[in-house]
Amino acid sequence: MGHYNGIYNAEEMIIGYILLIIAAAQILIGCTLIFRYQKKQATVYYGLFAIGIAIYVTGNGFGFTRLIETNLAESIAWVGGVLATTFFLVFSFTFPISKKQIADLLPLILWPVIVFIPNLFFTEAIIGKSLTEPFGEGYQTDTGPLFWLLLSFIGIYWIWGIGNLIKAYRQSDGFYRRFLKILSIGVTGTLIVTLAFDVVLPLFIKSQFGYVGSLFSSVWVIVTSYLMLKK
Repeated sequence: MGHYNGIYNAEEMIIGYILLIIAAAQILIGCTLIFRYQKKQATVYYGLFAIGIAIYVTGNGFGFTRLIETNLAESIAWVGGVLATTFFLVFSFTFPISKKQIADLLPLILWPVIVFIPNLFFTEAIIGKSLTEPFGEGYQTDTGPLFWLLLSFIGIYWIWGIGNLIKAYRQSDGFYRRFLKILSIGVTGTLIVTLAFDVVLPLFIKSQFGYVGSLFSSVWVIVTSYLMLKK
């Protein structure tokens, strides 16, 4: 608003490429957690969670750089959100001590993947495909009939996961207690910021701030992943 198109487009491109660089770093961290600590269930799930956040950030990065069309970029971002939400909850059941078997966790993983991801890519059941404006010029979410189911899933899984971490915090000490405190504060703050800028605003107005949630989530995921790797 108020910028010449050429200048504003350059700003969008810079934001987009910064997001893509951050996403690449998160994928590297996620893969390190998965493959370096293969025998530790919690770090594998945290690595998958980090990759989910990376996919979310990638979608926003593609949107701002305009490397792909806006509708596909938004779908990729939402898919990353689904994966990150799913694996965060699963992680919360396994850190610092696993409280569930893999067989118990599979239903929590499979149903969101089966229900939401195909619909995000191939139908308008969750997100409408009428978007025409690039991210930086303002986009507004065109909701489908399953959109509110998606939001309910996100809300329930995150609240459930944070609740599990708070319980673990009360039962832990030393490094794990400090780590869980950082993680709980970080995830709560980031969730509030991301919901405000990436979910709520685009429901009511044409938002130009789709990168804010990506930056907030990236900072604490990278910090907490580093702490976990150091341990």
